[in-house]
Amino acid sequence: MGNRTLSQYIYPDTSNIKNGYNHSKGKVMKIAEKLRRTNVIRAIESYHDIIKETAEKRNLNPNMIRAIIYEEQTHNKSPGPFEILPIIDSVGPMAINRSHWNGNSKIAMFNTKRNIRMGGDLLVESIERIKEKNPQGLNIAQIASNYNLSTAETVITDYGKRVEYFYAWFEKNYKE
Repeated sequence: MGNRTLSQYIYPDTSNIKNGYNHSKGKVMKIAEKLRRTNVIRAIESYHDIIKETAEKRNLNPNMIRAIIYEEQTHNKSPGPFEILPIIDSVGPMAINRSHWNGNSKIAMFNTKRNIRMGGDLLVESIERIKEKNPQGLNIAQIASNYNLSTAETVITDYGKRVEYFYAWFEKNYKE
């Protein structure tokens, strides 16, 4: 990772993403939002080993996992881990939806390692679905779109565009 830690970069600047993200219409983010994003980056740093292990075992780029976590934790409207309500459908760093819990309890899905591993499995499933529909090739935005919405096999969503941007940011700023 070089001489700097990822949290020294604070967070990716998203003010220039067109059609996929427009935060505060280019205005400076509020202090609370900056702190939230900084805390997410620090959390991602603390997940380094499990992200690396998950990526290696599933032949994924670890920055794809980091970008998904960043997107889910900075843009997800779900309540935080202390608000475990029956209505929450997606939980944990990778916001695993209830339909993918495979018999795991809601509490179990807050286990960071389990959550990231399951998110890695879902990314692999997304890649396989897209390969079937788009044999000409894959791209990050398509994979992320499908991860977020399994019916998005041929379209790119705003979610996918944001993850693609964050993926490029991690590729540039996060060196193993």
